[in-house]
Amino acid sequence: MRDKRALIIMVTILLFFPKAIFAFGEIKVSTTSISITEGDSSSFNVIANNAAGRVDISSSNPSVASVKSNNVWVDNSSSSIVVSANSVGTSIITITLYDASTYDEEELVDTYTINVLVNPKFIEKEPSPSTNNMGEFSSKNNNKAKENTSNIKNETKEEKSSNANVIKIMANGIELNKKDDTTYYLSFSNDVEKVDLVVETEDKNATVESLNSLDLAIGENKYIVCVIAEDGTKKEYNLILNRDYNNYYLSNLDEYISNISRHIILNKGDVITSSDLEKIKKSNLIINFDMMDNDKFLYGYVIDGSKLTKLKDDFKVEIKNNLDENIDKLLKNKSGIKIMLNNNIPSPIMLRYYAGDEFSDKDVVNIYSYNSKDKRFKQVKTSKIENGILEFNIENEIYFITKEKMTNKPHNLIIIAVIVLVTVVLMCFSLIKSKLNKKRNANLYIG
Repeated sequence: MRDKRALIIMVTILLFFPKAIFAFGEIKVSTTSISITEGDSSSFNVIANNAAGRVDISSSNPSVASVKSNNVWVDNSSSSIVVSANSVGTSIITITLYDASTYDEEELVDTYTINVLVNPKFIEKEPSPSTNNMGEFSSKNNNKAKENTSNIKNETKEEKSSNANVIKIMANGIELNKKDDTTYYLSFSNDVEKVDLVVETEDKNATVESLNSLDLAIGENKYIVCVIAEDGTKKEYNLILNRDYNNYYLSNLDEYISNISRHIILNKGDVITSSDLEKIKKSNLIINFDMMDNDKFLYGYVIDGSKLTKLKDDFKVEIKNNLDENIDKLLKNKSGIKIMLNNNIPSPIMLRYYAGDEFSDKDVVNIYSYNSKDKRFKQVKTSKIENGILEFNIENEIYFITKEKMTNKPHNLIIIAVIVLVTVVLMCFSLIKSKLNKKRNANLYIG
């Protein structure tokens, strides 16, 4: 009878309180955007529920918005991060999880972004002195004030300018070409990795959102400059800055490594050999291999020579999108990019993929890896599309990139169902055994 009660209690706990056994854990941030006035500060929270780990925080533009804490440790707790507004402009705060896991020891790998807008201060004009503070007026002054009253009423207040036009835009001292009223362009040689912008406005009271040095990747780089008129009117200008490829090809790897090159163009069919990788490793350089198709960037690999750990006989650059039917069934109602990487890829390595055909610029997407053994998806990170390019670290796995959320069939429910089934069988066995014992005892008593 005691066993029977224990089994009933176990079933009740499993059916009505499954969360008591399987705890859900996460680390998240409290907001996705912050708007601050120049000189002020704001804050956001990093919140850990049934989880613990280190959280790294960085700003893409510290001169505009900076954070006081570079990293924090959260353990089923909340930590407040202060953001200081240093100058007018925009910045992106990136929050990355490191060594983080749930209380069920499930690894948490995620990246969050917070868009920060720093607005200019509104400076109030000092009020003109009141006649009440000027002592006694002579009757002559009073009469003159009365005479001027009608003239003051007829005067119109000076309006603030709405002029947000520019005269010219300079990059590294060179004036950009004007394509139309809001689009400017210029080309640079391959050795130019950064440019400094100077924007000259028609109205000297207009302000330009501050921009630090702009990094130029190989190929076309797109930036937006915002000019704010005196009355707050905003006008955006599109900059197209092209960095020349300069014929850096794999066949001349030795020459370019000796010249401290950073970018190498791959032709269709090119194979990066273990010998090439060995040279990169010895150079301790970060090399970008870019696969091009008619001057359009398709994908590339960023190999950090100092961190390269695995070498294969050949490192094929082919990316396959023809996944097997089983995976296609799992992704039946999902939209996104499916990538199957060649098995010879060394790790760690970063993949740069052109996703501009499938997603819009600045779209935030979820990157999942797929384990073909247990047929489950795992979220690798959340990332933002920048100039059509998506970057993330890869292993020899299958990846799926989507704006949607992917969910696996929960193992917990299956485990609970099995336990409940076993419990019910044991209960039935116990009841049958109890009835047989009673019947046997009754027969003995009658006999």
